[in-house]
Amino acid sequence: MTVYGNRSRITMNTRYTRAPGPRTPIRLHKRVAFGVVTAIAVYAVIELMSFAAYGFATGTVFSWHAVRNEQQSRLSFNDGFDLHQWDAHRIAGDTTWIALETLHPYVGYVYLPEKNTPGQISEYGYRDRQPPFHRRSDDKVIIGVVGGSVAEQFALNGARRLMEVLQESPQFASKQLVVVNVAIRGYKQPQQLLTITWLLTLGAEFDMIINIDGFNEVALHEKENGSRKVFPAFPRSWYVRPDAGSDPVRRRLIGHDFFLQFQRRDLARTWAAAPWRHSVFCTLLWKWQDNRLRRKSDQTMQMLQKHTDVRPPYVCTGPLRTFDDPAELYAHLVEIWKNSSIQLDHLCRANGITYFHFLQPNQYTGFKPMSDEERRVAIAAAHPYRRGAERGYPLLIRAGSELAQHGLRFTELTGLFSNVSEPVYTDDCCHVNQLGDDLMAERIAAVILADGSAGQVSGAE
Repeated sequence: MTVYGNRSRITMNTRYTRAPGPRTPIRLHKRVAFGVVTAIAVYAVIELMSFAAYGFATGTVFSWHAVRNEQQSRLSFNDGFDLHQWDAHRIAGDTTWIALETLHPYVGYVYLPEKNTPGQISEYGYRDRQPPFHRRSDDKVIIGVVGGSVAEQFALNGARRLMEVLQESPQFASKQLVVVNVAIRGYKQPQQLLTITWLLTLGAEFDMIINIDGFNEVALHEKENGSRKVFPAFPRSWYVRPDAGSDPVRRRLIGHDFFLQFQRRDLARTWAAAPWRHSVFCTLLWKWQDNRLRRKSDQTMQMLQKHTDVRPPYVCTGPLRTFDDPAELYAHLVEIWKNSSIQLDHLCRANGITYFHFLQPNQYTGFKPMSDEERRVAIAAAHPYRRGAERGYPLLIRAGSELAQHGLRFTELTGLFSNVSEPVYTDDCCHVNQLGDDLMAERIAAVILADGSAGQVSGAE
């Protein structure tokens, strides 16, 4: 230290050091580990809370399987729908048939070849690899099959057994049998009559027509056309088939709902992708957004429903026909069926064709013994077509006997499975398995062989 007079200047060099003791720095990896553990804990808490919230919001226990199925149903929304097809799908509640069919000017509708599996639909709209045009000859028997989905399935799956049984007889042993499928699901009279009229007009030739029908004629109307006041003789779900483009309000509502379904599909695609698909919280967010769009869609459809009920266009309903009670309605439906078969018989006779009419079997007639397993598959207490079958079949059987009395080759097959204990029915509507088709083929072949004119079915006149 140096002192100058009364002033002093002190110069000191001081080094500051830590107090003695152990040195404990917090290293980076420990901070990261702490952060990761904290994040995992927070994520786990959020996931558990989301699990509980999902159940509270939906009223169901969270299930990855159920979520994946629901998201897949959104992803299956078809880009191929146009607005008219989407109109039909939303109102009729069926996700498949309307996109695969198209309007036809004479028979109501046929399959759309480009929307079905290539090579399975002819250019005329029937489920057949070849057009329905064959030339009659002495060594050939051309058999046309008409009716709805049961007849269509029979033509595809039962035809082989039918031909086997027929060719066991000398009447057909030396002949080529050609089965022409012109049955289409949902067809009901007079569509069978009009189909044969249309094809004969184009030059088609048949030796024999097999008509398998009855169920659609009595089961479909009350659930589908009847609820919309559509004329009973019009094709199924006719109220959604004609183009509604002349109604701008309806078109706008349909287009808005169409847009909402696209949004739901795109939303499901986003949240079904990794990594979001593995999170309950993210699934809850998807569910909330999807429900919001669904509510908007439901509101749109309610508006469309009110608009449709107020002003249905004539092209969608046809003539107004009212009935005092269900008995009168079903009597009228059976009368259409009966008259159509009579006219189809007249048409066939005029063209040298042998006509066979069969009333198809159905599980709701009560004629088949069923195991509990088959009953679970085949019987639905609240099936929308059950009441029509139960009310209509007794009338069909009675009218069928009148057809036979008037000289038509009519056979009812309602008791065909009465002694069959094996499962036959494949759904709760009307369809059968291969055993059912084979049994039907054997019975139909027996009727054909027992007919006095069967041996003369030979072709060209």
